[in-house]
Amino acid sequence: LTGPIPTELGNMVELTSNLHLHSNFFSSKIPSQLGEVDEMLNEFTLHSNSLTGSIPTQLGRQVKMGEGTEAGWYLLKDNSLSGVIPTQLGNLGQLRSFFELSTNRLSSTIPTELGQLTRLIDYLGLSVNSLTSKVPSELGKLTKLTSFFFLQDNELNGVIPSELGNLIELSTTFYLSSNKLTGPIPTELGRLQEMELKFDLAINQLSSSIPTELGNLDGIKNLFYLYGNEFTSAVPTELGRLDKMSLYFQLETNSLRGAVPTELGRMSLIQERFCLWENQFSAPIPTEFGNLVGMRSKFFISDSQFTSTIPTEIGRLTKMLGFFYLNNNALTSAIPTEMGHLVGLSTRFQVNYNALSTAIPTELGGMVKMENMLELHSNSLSSEIPSELGNLAKMMQLFSLKSNALSSTMPTQMGKLVKMESSFRL
Repeated sequence: LTGPIPTELGNMVELTSNLHLHSNFFSSKIPSQLGEVDEMLNEFTLHSNSLTGSIPTQLGRQVKMGEGTEAGWYLLKDNSLSGVIPTQLGNLGQLRSFFELSTNRLSSTIPTELGQLTRLIDYLGLSVNSLTSKVPSELGKLTKLTSFFFLQDNELNGVIPSELGNLIELSTTFYLSSNKLTGPIPTELGRLQEMELKFDLAINQLSSSIPTELGNLDGIKNLFYLYGNEFTSAVPTELGRLDKMSLYFQLETNSLRGAVPTELGRMSLIQERFCLWENQFSAPIPTEFGNLVGMRSKFFISDSQFTSTIPTEIGRLTKMLGFFYLNNNALTSAIPTEMGHLVGLSTRFQVNYNALSTAIPTELGGMVKMENMLELHSNSLSSEIPSELGNLAKMMQLFSLKSNALSSTMPTQMGKLVKMESSFRL
């Protein structure tokens, strides 16, 4: 359906169940007359249209919406609504399932009155708007919320209220990422011990130290994001308790310092991303990282001032298929022959811009699935170029050994790299 929503729908004053107009092509403003529909309406869904203009204050009149049911849906997401969130929406205190205004163009403040939605169980969604206020401490009153807390992708500022630690029933998703939040993470967030899937505070301006209490979130399995902030402390050893992590653990692009806890090596189930890059550790890579034997996709510990040698134990990450980054550190001594055990690696192997020395291991010639980038350049590698590197016949993009101290002649076997298309640098 297209065009405007008829104002005459407001005449359905006896409608007590559902008003579903979602997933159409309505392109008008929301008629204020819809606020005349019976106050005991259960489900009000206008999402996934092309609605414009502001949210009428009259839509806060359904004060009994969801009363006496296990439902209560209020969905306006995925439109082009603008202006402020009416304070009157806080009157919908009987809602139980969904309050969703995400993916619009709403601006200004989050009304403190939304803290009156105290029966809400499933979903609070205000993400992907242009909200510019502080996060109201009153949202900490939504203590029955169990599934989704979505405030990401706005311009929210100020500190994270400690009261959000009262959301102790929340088990699925806590998202405050991609805002302008400042200050420390409240230690009270360590009370969210029912969390099982996703905890995301990335891309803010959070500072100070990572609370040790976040180690209490030891049921999280999918995603733990603190990257893109301004933390300057050491990584707490308590984060090693997140040993059920199976997908994404990311602390990159901060200013974390000191020794990386060996306890992080307990995350043996993690598969997709283990990312510590762009920090200031100035310490050795823990040998316990060799216990991350589930890793497949992205092992990123580059650009972080790691010192000493590459642990031979890293060669136990034999399920690696994608990206292996140790570049731009201060690593010394030899490339371990055990790196040749990463025979499934096909995308990138980067140990460039370190102080690695001695010979290139002939075992690297066993990475026969490598297609995109093998970068060993800008080290102090010496001796001959192993003829075994000619076995990397699938290489196409970047093969770089330059800026080392390699001697002798180029092996004729290099001529087997017939698929090279981009850069071959010796």
